[in-house]
Amino acid sequence: MTTDEKIEINTLIERDNKKDDTVLWESCCIRMNPHALAYIGQLLISIIILVFSFIMLIKADGSCEKSAPFIGLISFLMGKLLSSVVGSSN
Repeated sequence: MTTDEKIEINTLIERDNKKDDTVLWESCCIRMNPHALAYIGQLLISIIILVFSFIMLIKADGSCEKSAPFIGLISFLMGKLLSSVVGSSN
């Protein structure tokens, strides 16, 4: 084995041994990927909007004028959530 081959093999091994260079956010005791944190944030906001809309639908007592905006909000949010699930399989 020549020295050029040894150098090439050593560089390949060094590349494999390097840790993944993903950026992690650290806060207190938590280390988290920024993409995961953004996903969890979006999910929490979506859940809060859904709960608020369902509460307002219950308080509307069947009145179409009071419940229409919240039905539209639920429909929009479900469409966004489902389109992201269907779109991620590509």
